[in-house]
Order: sequence, then structure tokens, then C-alpha cells
Amino acid sequence: VTRSLGVVIVSDSYGSRRVLITREEDPHRLMAEAGIEAGESDAFYYTAYNGSLASLSIQRAFPVKVLADGQEYVGSLVSGTVEKVLTLCGVTLGEHDYTEPSLHEPVNEDTVVTVHRVEYRDTVTHESIPFETEYVYTSLFYRNRSRTVTLQNGSEGTNEITSRERVVDGRVESSQVISIVETVPPQNTVIKAYAPGAPVSSLEGPPVIDGVPASYTAVYTGRATGYSASRGRGASGLGLY
Repeated sequence: VTRSLGVVIVSDSYGSRRVLITREEDPHRLMAEAGIEAGESDAFYYTAYNGSLASLSIQRAFPVKVLADGQEYVGSLVSGTVEKVLTLCGVTLGEHDYTEPSLHEPVNEDTVVTVHRVEYRDTVTHESIPFETEYVYTSLFYRNRSRTVTLQNGSEGTNEITSRERVVDGRVESSQVISIVETVPPQNTVIKAYAPGAPVSSLEGPPVIDGVPASYTAVYTGRATGYSASRGRGASGLGLY
């Protein structure tokens, strides 16, 4: 069956326009008749109206630059988003990578997409924890009140500090401490020194109720005899027998 002659309007998004009187319906042959070529990434739409009128509209693709990893890529498309351009260029994103504009932003002929490579690096450092000096007071040193005795020598401790750096395109953008772990505790210096009224010893006995210890294991009673080195005086004192 031979199709009757009809009018086909062939146009593109650059402003070219041709009017054909033809029996042809195939878009590629219509473009050839009109002397208009379509590029690989161009899109075309053929529409037949009632009667003998039809139109063939060609949407021209435009190039979009992609800058990634020190290279320049070009993707051509009629419409779409940054994500589609990356797919056309074969550029993939890592887990933390991002783009400017963002992935879902529509693109146009003026768009330049920049891919930023992001990685996180952890570093571990150590810092010293200073020790302090503690004093234990006693009245035992009342004969020599300036006397001190070192009961324990101090030593520094160690903190393990983990910091995380955010590295964008090979440059450190920010850094933050994510953990501090005390791996070695500090040991304080302990010094015994005189203080009036302080206990002689830090040891504590049982509480005393009515002059009697609240707890004990045995009671000893008896008489005692004391002796004196002075002449002409009787003996006095306590001695258990």
C-alpha cells in the first residue's frame, strides 16, 4: 500500500526547520531528506497528527564536563542529572566521595561536575599523664617535725589517643579525636609527713564502747611488777606474769 503524500515538519533544538512533502515516515530517512543529521546522543520524536500532517523533532544532546582524579571527561546527553553524566563517563564514586553539584542535580550545557575523593585515616599517638603527690600525715614525727618519708615514688601514665582525619582530594580537611584510652595509669608519689594531732598510724582498731573494744579474741588479766634503776626507791610499773 502506497502512503499518500503528506506534510512533515522536521526541526531540531538548534533552530533548524525543514518542511517536507513526502510519503516517508521513517525518522532516519526523513532526516536524510531534510539534510539534518542526528548525533549519537541526540533524541528524536516523530508525531503523526490527524490527516496528512506529521512532525519530526530532534533534541540535540549537549556536552557536560566531569573533572575527576586529575582528568577531564565529557558526557553528552539530552537531559538528566549529575548521576547520569557520571554513568556516561564511566566515573564511579567511593563510599565517602561526593560531587559538586550533587548527584541528583539536573545538568545543562553550562554544568561542570567536580568529583571529590574522600577518605578517612586514623592515627594513634601517645601522651603522658602526669602524676601527683599525696601526703600521709602522722604525729609520730613530733621530735623532728621537718622529717618526711617517701612511701611510694611516682611515675607517669600513658594515654592512647586515636584521631580521625578527613582527607579530601589528598588534603587533610579536618581532624578530630575519636577515642582516648588510658593504657598505663599514673602512680602518685606518696610522702609521710608530720601534722599535729594526726594519727600515729593509719591502721584503725575496733570501735571502743564503754572503754572496751567492740571485738576481740581474748582477754588477759593479772598483776604486774615494775623495776626502777634509781637507788633507794621501790619498783613500780607493769609487767605481766
